[in-house]
Amino acid sequence: LKAHRSAVDGNDQPYWLEVPPTYHGDKAFPLIVNLHYHGWYRPFQGYPLPKVPEAIVVSPHGRGSTDFMSVGEREVLDVIEEVKRDYLVADDRVYLMGSSMGGTGCWHLAAHHPDLFAAIAPVSGNTNHRVWEKEWGWGKAPDSSFRPVRERLEDMLDPISFAGNLQHVPVFCAHGVEDTIVPIGHSRTMVERVRAAGGNVTYREYEDIAHGGFPKELADERIRWLLGQRRTACPKEFRFRTASLRHRQAYWIEVLGFGRYGDFAEITAEVSEPTLIRVATRNVARLALRLDADTRARLGLAGECSVEIDSTRLPLASSG
Repeated sequence: LKAHRSAVDGNDQPYWLEVPPTYHGDKAFPLIVNLHYHGWYRPFQGYPLPKVPEAIVVSPHGRGSTDFMSVGEREVLDVIEEVKRDYLVADDRVYLMGSSMGGTGCWHLAAHHPDLFAAIAPVSGNTNHRVWEKEWGWGKAPDSSFRPVRERLEDMLDPISFAGNLQHVPVFCAHGVEDTIVPIGHSRTMVERVRAAGGNVTYREYEDIAHGGFPKELADERIRWLLGQRRTACPKEFRFRTASLRHRQAYWIEVLGFGRYGDFAEITAEVSEPTLIRVATRNVARLALRLDADTRARLGLAGECSVEIDSTRLPLASSG
């Protein structure tokens, strides 16, 4: 059991860490971030955590039962950075896995920070408020002039609204058909949306399983699958959607301003040839291309090149 000093309020926030006996600090190890289920008000959520002989495993408390959103999201990201400072971690082998609320956290964190993770393995997570409405009538907004605003705000919280950001993040997802806690429609709709965006998804449905009770083989399979994935650090083509400047960067592009707040900002970026980058935007007032020498080399960019932003072509400074 460890803790880190939170930058949010200065309090010590706990996390659990499992370091395999084969780790000696002489070579980089994969890092599996294990996100816990909903634990109500338990003070040290995230324990026990799986032992993986070939990986470091960390389980952040994440401020408890927060769906790993907002301040809970911040704690997970800070814990990952602390583990990277204290141990030799392979940057291209950082993974997310979790069940129930932990599955929700996998979808949420990876969709907003797709360039950080090599792969995710969510089980029984919720992704889509419209599934709650359809299945159980939860959260239906009354008819009024404010209904479109409320629906837009709900969309801006849903992981499914950002499913296209997972184009380069492989997913291993599982859900029980008989789930009475999180309806299976959450995984079905999210998987469909990620696949439509060109994402790589392995999906398992279990006919006689509810919210828990999955076979041990599933846990072993998803860990083996995770460890076989590597991060796409610098894709030549990607799409990025955000609703907040808290989630402003993916790969080599950063959103610096919205045209209208309260709406999504969207970017499609593509290295179409060694001398040209094409960028199309929606609701973006300012942006930055982060192109240091290493990124340029990975993208295969020539020394002299241009960027075309919404059909306006500009020379791209060689300084980055």
